[in-house]
Amino acid sequence: MLKKFIFIEKTSKYISISSYWVGRINLLNTQQTLIYLNPNVMSSDFGKAIKEKLNESDLISEDLFMFHFNDNEGLSSFNKNEEKKVMSVYGYKSAKAICKDALFVTVLVINNSIVIRSTHQDGLGTFGTARDRYGKAIEFTYPIDLSDEELGKAVMDAFEYSTSIYKKK
Repeated sequence: MLKKFIFIEKTSKYISISSYWVGRINLLNTQQTLIYLNPNVMSSDFGKAIKEKLNESDLISEDLFMFHFNDNEGLSSFNKNEEKKVMSVYGYKSAKAICKDALFVTVLVINNSIVIRSTHQDGLGTFGTARDRYGKAIEFTYPIDLSDEELGKAVMDAFEYSTSIYKKK
């Protein structure tokens, strides 16, 4: 059973980590403060930040899910504010420029294991699971008790398998 879900974005200028609420589908936690890190962050610091966001991710009730699912204004406002912050702090000229510089990974807690999934960006702000040449999802499963350093390294390694229509490998 899915218990935790976070989304990690890595660009040439920053890494951001966001937590999600887990309900019928995963919803971006619009009450959070995203974590921004240097892309050359030490594995142990990266792993610690990932665990912080995993701890923040939570299963939510059906009522809370429906409230946030129907709150388009809250989600839109949250996304616009984060986008403005990234453009201001990191010098991107547009949301499109951010997307073109980014790769993404998801980290989940399922059945007491950590699952790291590489993603494929197939459009501006749209993603799917990256797949190998046989069509199998590219994901890595680890014990829940990974050290901060091991977790940070495992996620960085998973970015090597993330793809985007905007980046040539």
